[in-house]
Amino acid sequence: MLSVLICTHNPRPAMLTQVLDALREQTLPRSEWELLLIDNASAEPLPPRFALAWHPRARHVAEPELGLTRARLRSIAEAAGDLLVFVDDDNVVAPDYLACAAEISSSYPFLGAWGGRILCEYPQPPAPWMTRYLGMLGREVTRDVWSNLTHTSITTPFGAGLCVRLDVARKYAERVQTSPLRLALGRNGTDLAAAEDIDLAYTACTLGLGNGLFTSLRLKHLIPPERMTLDYFTRLAEAMAFSEVILQYLWSGQVPDHQVSRTEQFFRFYREVRQGAQVRAIEQARRRGLRRGTEFLRASTSG
Repeated sequence: MLSVLICTHNPRPAMLTQVLDALREQTLPRSEWELLLIDNASAEPLPPRFALAWHPRARHVAEPELGLTRARLRSIAEAAGDLLVFVDDDNVVAPDYLACAAEISSSYPFLGAWGGRILCEYPQPPAPWMTRYLGMLGREVTRDVWSNLTHTSITTPFGAGLCVRLDVARKYAERVQTSPLRLALGRNGTDLAAAEDIDLAYTACTLGLGNGLFTSLRLKHLIPPERMTLDYFTRLAEAMAFSEVILQYLWSGQVPDHQVSRTEQFFRFYREVRQGAQVRAIEQARRRGLRRGTEFLRASTSG
């Protein structure tokens, strides 16, 4: 049994409709999977607007406490499957996504979490300065890879289309209960904090399992126009840097030191000025996020 979990807060109706339509077209028989749509404190309740009667094992679930991590925890508690597939409310999965996820589960029993290709659909071609930052929105996978190492981006799956074994997800839920600092990870309303998905994937390693990426898993990430702006990229860069600091502390026990020498500061300034105002703004935002994360950790762990 496989559980498809969609956690959403104030979704864009047209996008969520595409997400659900793609799930309706899955090649895996509906008798072999369930669908849970988790409404995370949306302003307008979801059930009247998004009917799930087309699936015999589908239902709406409400999580009133705002935060993606809270919604994921609720979905884990409600899921009946032994394999969980997290689909974001802007992810259009390929018709064979669930079938491939189930096949990987059977063929690679030593993996606890895995993902695949996240291909972005942009409303217009990205500006040249965006090129170096598009990895924050999508991901290409050119070959199947796996490992049991944490702190490596090479094999760690992202939240979009993330597949996780139930025992790994339950272990993660236990760790959140005993380490409330983990609730600082994951989006919360307009806050773009991240890395709760990586924290979940890393948990597989604590059970002696690994993480992997597979070319057969394909989904389309729908990018709305408001995300194609400098303001959004700077906010995202700062939030991701903040989350990076928290995640590193949770898995190493060390508060990261991001201090650099004056010489390095000078060369960094010179490089960024040459690369343009947009790049400099985003890199400055990233450094703010690192500082904010460090200050947050020191305040949270003092005493």
